[in-house]
Amino acid sequence: MVERLENYGFEPHLVYPLRCKAITSARLKSDKVDAATIAQLLRAGLLPEAWLAPLEVRQQRALLRHRCQLVCLRTLLRNRVHAVLADYGCDRSGSYFIAPGRVWLDGLDLPDASAAWSTISWS
Repeated sequence: MVERLENYGFEPHLVYPLRCKAITSARLKSDKVDAATIAQLLRAGLLPEAWLAPLEVRQQRALLRHRCQLVCLRTLLRNRVHAVLADYGCDRSGSYFIAPGRVWLDGLDLPDASAAWSTISWS
């Protein structure tokens, strides 16, 4: 949202909602009244603002979140392979996900639904 506002030429402000007591204590509550109150607080310099990360920091955070999700997905899939092999009593002392392990997986005689796991690229 911040990037969109900046692209349209606006200067976004991030505010601590709990510190904005003027809005929460108002008797008349509507979006129009809240917007006017926030505008008055901003003009007076009384708006309790939080730090807004620069674009480069936000992009780094997004990249890191994406990488974390991919690592979690990889871990989930590897654990699933271990579970399927445990169901059929298959065990190997080394890793299943390096070249010799993949060759060993391809040589297993598993039912079709379970054998599909060995065709996934793990690199």
